[in-house]
Amino acid sequence: MVYIAEQNAGAGLPVRAHITPDPETPTPEQDPPVQPPPSEVPPSEVPPVSEPTAPPPPIKAN
Repeated sequence: MVYIAEQNAGAGLPVRAHITPDPETPTPEQDPPVQPPPSEVPPSEVPPVSEPTAPPPPIKAN
């Protein structure tokens, strides 16, 4: 019985192959990423990194 148990434990892929995927859970192959990788983002959409995003210094009244 132990030998059979080890065979079943080792054959994980064939056992899980018959399981149908959940229709509500898309697979990476069927559902492409919505956001393109950074390498494909056009320069116009890339915010400038050289400019700091910190707010301007407060203006003194006096």
